[in-house]
Amino acid sequence: MFQVPRSMKGGIANCPRCRKIVSVPGGPEGLFYVLLFLGIAVVAGISALFFAVSTKAGIIALTIGCIVILICVIAS
Repeated sequence: MFQVPRSMKGGIANCPRCRKIVSVPGGPEGLFYVLLFLGIAVVAGISALFFAVSTKAGIIALTIGCIVILICVIAS
């Protein structure tokens, strides 16, 4: 057994002794997926409101929302 950073949960790592590739147990927590789904729903809703006003405004709102969600996913 050996320890790895929390960021490697659900991934793979090399054993420090034998150098074999081993799976790291765990993975993203359920809360992550709930918050991700809520974020996508909020972005879709706000974008739909902007699309009702103007197509250009809807596209801009959707683009900004997607960028924010992408940054949040990468940062986690």
